[in-house]
Amino acid sequence: MKGINFEDKNIKFVLLPIGRYLIDGEVVNNNTCTKIEVKVKNEKDIREIEETKIVDYYLHVDTKEKITNEEYNSKINQLLEKSYYDYDVDERIFTTLEDEYAYKKFKSLYKPIYKIIQTFSEPLKVEMKTYQYDTGNKFIKNCFLNGNSSYDLYTYNRHDAWIDIVENCFKELKFEYIPNCDYGHTKDKKVWGNSTHSCIRYVTAFGGYVFDDRFNLPNKCIYGTLEDLKERYKKDYDRIRDVIIRKYNKAYKDIDPKKVDYKKVIEELYRIDGIINNIDVKKQSIEKQKGAISRIDKLIQYLESKYE
Repeated sequence: MKGINFEDKNIKFVLLPIGRYLIDGEVVNNNTCTKIEVKVKNEKDIREIEETKIVDYYLHVDTKEKITNEEYNSKINQLLEKSYYDYDVDERIFTTLEDEYAYKKFKSLYKPIYKIIQTFSEPLKVEMKTYQYDTGNKFIKNCFLNGNSSYDLYTYNRHDAWIDIVENCFKELKFEYIPNCDYGHTKDKKVWGNSTHSCIRYVTAFGGYVFDDRFNLPNKCIYGTLEDLKERYKKDYDRIRDVIIRKYNKAYKDIDPKKVDYKKVIEELYRIDGIINNIDVKKQSIEKQKGAISRIDKLIQYLESKYE
């Protein structure tokens, strides 16, 4: 049997196969064809219940007289003394019709009353796996406690995470938030705004829209392993902050000329110029275009790293 332990929540579940079990002092039935999740306190004392149906006593159909199993069997044996079993015809033969009638009448008058005997197994072995519900990231949560049967599946609320990343970045830059602020009102002012739709696509600051169509409305939630979603959040975090910080530096900081290797800048610009000039416009050389774009990006990153 397998079990799940959400250690940080002190919540445990076991995956019960079909059967009847004693768990934490209560009887739990699984009459389905699949395993079911059952919350437990002590996974080390789960016992399987076996039930056996046996005759408790016999009851006369008319008088309601009770007789014990021993009394019933004794009377049956007494009545059978006046008969023998003929194996050739596979049938019991009575000495007289009266003896046969007495036997059959007795059996018809006394009906068995049954009872259920329960036996309990030794504690079953449960293989527990430990998971964390609280992931350390409020936007990444385990799906199991939210109704999903996959205990190793996590969900990342990307929509809310993007908004939170933007809000915290502007807070660090000491920008004031103004709801539905038109981008024209943000020029040369440390204010920012956002629409009530489209997540962060229409965030305004620095006299324009901060983000382009690459930041259109994301999926509300995405699913995956904890490691994959943490990595996805980190990439989102770095990408969004990078856009804001770049535009902040452009608007409010100057490049320190002492930190710039102008020779390097000129050399790179010559290389870029050479690449672009060698592109055959008619052939649309994709690889050369990618190379030019890559070098431009690296140059921009180099320059921006020299801000005071």
